[in-house]
Amino acid sequence: MCIRAYLLLQTKTGVTQEKILELLNRPGIIAADVLEGTLNLMLVLEAGQRNELVRDIEQALDSVEPINDLRLFIGRDEYSPIPSAVGV
Repeated sequence: MCIRAYLLLQTKTGVTQEKILELLNRPGIIAADVLEGTLNLMLVLEAGQRNELVRDIEQALDSVEPINDLRLFIGRDEYSPIPSAVGV
């Protein structure tokens, strides 16, 4: 089983390539991207259990402070394919 979290952040300071590389070396972070607009950083985290995911999210947030805004989306515990409209 795999659980994912998607974090959209507005950081006070600009996010550098060095910071992205540092984030990608943290436990649980599988993707980090600089975004255009108000929310300027996206992190994708993945863990086998919710308690691991929570720990990894806390550590990730500690490493990008200060944060002005945060949006957090948690995936379901069980993934099921989304039906495709192709071929309908």
